[in-house]
Amino acid sequence: MLRAVARGAACKVDLSDRWDFWDVVHLPFGEVRARFGIPPLAAMGARQEAA
Repeated sequence: MLRAVARGAACKVDLSDRWDFWDVVHLPFGEVRARFGIPPLAAMGARQEAA
């Protein structure tokens, strides 16, 4: 759960505030992650374990 909170805090956009996923549904995941600042799951785990 803490990893999910950390990933959400790292996002550039609040995806729970009237976000329309249809605007980006055609894009690859990597591009969507870059656009919204969503870190990969593995990167968040490594960052937390190193702390």
